[in-house]
Amino acid sequence: MDLRDRFTEMREMDLQVQNAMDQLEQRVSEFFMNAKKNKPEWREEQMASIKKDYYKALEDADEKVQLANQIYDLVDRHLRKLDQELAKFKMELEADNAGITEILERRSLELDAPSQPVNNH
Repeated sequence: MDLRDRFTEMREMDLQVQNAMDQLEQRVSEFFMNAKKNKPEWREEQMASIKKDYYKALEDADEKVQLANQIYDLVDRHLRKLDQELAKFKMELEADNAGITEILERRSLELDAPSQPVNNH
């Protein structure tokens, strides 16, 4: 599973948790509006159901946090690998042409810098 798939999964989980929380908010509101009109058994049943669904939403949110940690670890591993490859590439360049990496890095920074507008006044 690549990074894009994991981010898609994260977004789907986020929507799932948010939808569940929205529905629970509505159910809690309805519960309190109707609580006095209904029997204690109904109230207990509704509270148990709402509580169960809150725990399910909490489990889903925890799963989302675990996925976020996995994504972080995956990105961290890729960055470390890229850093190693960059260091190796610099060493190879320097072996062939001493001082070249400093020149190339300076040119890259110059190209990345925003161009300064010319002041005609």
